[in-house]
Amino acid sequence: MPKKVSSRSLKAHRTYTVLELAESLHVTVGTVRSWIKQDLRTLSSKRPILIVGSDAKEFLDSRKKPISRRLLENEFHCLSCSTPVRALGDLVDCTLQSETTARLSAICMGCEKMVCRMISRADLTNFEQVFDISYRDVSAT
Repeated sequence: MPKKVSSRSLKAHRTYTVLELAESLHVTVGTVRSWIKQDLRTLSSKRPILIVGSDAKEFLDSRKKPISRRLLENEFHCLSCSTPVRALGDLVDCTLQSETTARLSAICMGCEKMVCRMISRADLTNFEQVFDISYRDVSAT
């Protein structure tokens, strides 16, 4: 799994060589060269290759994953699709987990795999207005 690289240690107005940038970010020189091939801007193609700190920060920040958002009431998060999805036909099974929580299970509209969502039992009436819910008994499983 790739390491998360933080650009916070970089100075925006400083120029870095490939080695200096690699050392300040705690990555290998090969990683920095790979970033240059992936369009990390350099000052010129001549040696030594110099990279402006603000360009490196901008490149690293653009590679971050977008911030996740809260799911809407009619959505589940599908692990296969990696996106918020709707339940197929708005048909949902509800399993009461404890006195305060319930688990909603449905089928993803995109990949037709099982998706689940934990909710508060206090919010169950809101979800009943959105979905066609069938209740399952925990002791039956």
